[in-house]
Amino acid sequence: MGVNSFLEEGLREIGVEVERWIPEYDKGLADALLRCKDKPDVILINEDLNRRYFPFDIGEKDLPLVCFYGIDVHLNSYWHECAAKLVDVFFSTQRSYLERFKRQNPNSFHLPWAIKEEIIYDDGRERDIEISFVGNMDPHRRKRRNIIDLVKKHFPMVVRSKISREEMAEIYRRSKIVINESVSGEVNFRYFEAMGCGAMLLTEDVKELYYLFIPNIHLVTYNPANLLSKLSYYLKAHQEREEIRKRGRDLVHRCHTERERAKSFLRIVKRCQKRRRFDRETLDKLYYFLLSRALMDKVGIEAIRHKVSDSLYGALYKGLLEGNLHARALSALKEDSPFYHFILCGHHALIRGAKDLAKRLLIKGVEKAERGGVWKHLLFKNIWKERMKTPYFYYLLGRLYEENGRVLERGYMKMDAAVNPLFAVDFYRISTSIEPNFFPSVERLGLIFSSQDPPIVDVDIETVIGTCLREKTPKPITEALEKLVFYSYTLSL
Repeated sequence: MGVNSFLEEGLREIGVEVERWIPEYDKGLADALLRCKDKPDVILINEDLNRRYFPFDIGEKDLPLVCFYGIDVHLNSYWHECAAKLVDVFFSTQRSYLERFKRQNPNSFHLPWAIKEEIIYDDGRERDIEISFVGNMDPHRRKRRNIIDLVKKHFPMVVRSKISREEMAEIYRRSKIVINESVSGEVNFRYFEAMGCGAMLLTEDVKELYYLFIPNIHLVTYNPANLLSKLSYYLKAHQEREEIRKRGRDLVHRCHTERERAKSFLRIVKRCQKRRRFDRETLDKLYYFLLSRALMDKVGIEAIRHKVSDSLYGALYKGLLEGNLHARALSALKEDSPFYHFILCGHHALIRGAKDLAKRLLIKGVEKAERGGVWKHLLFKNIWKERMKTPYFYYLLGRLYEENGRVLERGYMKMDAAVNPLFAVDFYRISTSIEPNFFPSVERLGLIFSSQDPPIVDVDIETVIGTCLREKTPKPITEALEKLVFYSYTLSL
């Protein structure tokens, strides 16, 4: 069996022979198999949080059963769906995403995080830290920073970032309460680490946790309205806190160790059959997403440059690298291409000043869109009158994309939406980049972000809130604004 890290020790513990290999983009799975002593029954590719990898030769017929384990699903489901379609078996740390993955591959299963017991344990020491948090504090994690700042104003708190897992575990073993924040409603590794070290976990109330834990039995939940009161109560309620933390600790060590997770993995793969359905365009799309989000290293980028095809996403991959997106995207355009491909090419032609070509492509794209009658009419009118490159025009494109089901890919937020707009939110963001206070686009962003479960609060939140406060907002956007403010822990504006 080929594996690159997670589950390795757990599999060895239950008697599975494991060969570990470090994947290389320029060599693929076939090369890895040549280096194995014996041909494995299963290949497991774990998502590496430092350098994402997916093999270019996944379509080879003589490969054994190939599994992919999506770890950071809540931020990467957009390309994980491509991976699910291309492998035999797909595993997800988050159960609430399974429906999406099963549409691509019926062999998709929930396999949550698990602890290494030699690192995560409770040694019974005195807990001299009232509240702690260990995790990434990058500037773009605005909600997390708001939560931490709020707590630190009222309670003594230890906050650490970029430390080793051993150092993290030491802090948790000394902590009475560990606060957790979920980026996108996920059950993250911090659940298992904190509870496994015997701290009481205080975490956001998200639906994903109910698949694994029971609030007030194994952990405690909070929301923006009761965070401070929950902390105050449980710091004083020593006996109740002790009972909760011990039940949580015992559950994690009983059910959520790497050994137990390895047993689940083995039970699943034993009953699964090969079902890979290789699709070149899907693989190109996966690589384009990895490149556009800077999730590949330089070696991988160059290796895949020579592997992608002439599909739309293959062309976008090469164009993004070469700085000629317009020419590459145009070269992949076919008569039966989807409407958004024509509009994408029209957008790039417009940026390059090729107005006549842009008009032809945009008209063709709008014509091909199946839905959006009123928006199509307004777009035709603005194209013929050459009222393009305006915030209103990009707003209309966003409405057209919404009508045709291309709203957003959760987790897929590009730094510059104008590079390759593929979803409605991209066009709204282009619109607000031209005119930051263009209310119709800001309103749509607010409504879309607030309608997600949980709401998206780490992207464009200041723009949405600031603009809406300056406008006489109708009730729907007022409610959306209040929801965004509430869930972003922006308690004072």
